[in-house]
Amino acid sequence: YDPTKFKTKFYQDVIEKQKEDKLRLEEEADRVKHKAEKMDSYAKIVKEMHKPEISQKKKEELENLKKALDERSRPLRRPMSKVNLAVTDDESQGLAKHKHTKSVIDWKKFHNPMVP
Repeated sequence: YDPTKFKTKFYQDVIEKQKEDKLRLEEEADRVKHKAEKMDSYAKIVKEMHKPEISQKKKEELENLKKALDERSRPLRRPMSKVNLAVTDDESQGLAKHKHTKSVIDWKKFHNPMVP
């Protein structure tokens, strides 16, 4: 491999164009970064100068919404409608043992509309 063979005018123009593009992209990225920093510093200054007042009405409204969301996110306890609890005689000892038995549904009682 001999790089001197590829030092034509066209090849040099391509390399120069790539360098310019890379420089332009870096400068643009720096401009965007600088603009973001200026906006952040301005936002900090404005926040210090004009501290927002907290409305008690809105604060209470947000707290009520948070409570409502917390209550909604808790798992719902469903009644055990199909489970029979049988208590044994161990209650006198303070040990209540529950025997879980599931009730079985008799499907023959129900009419199936798909059967002719």
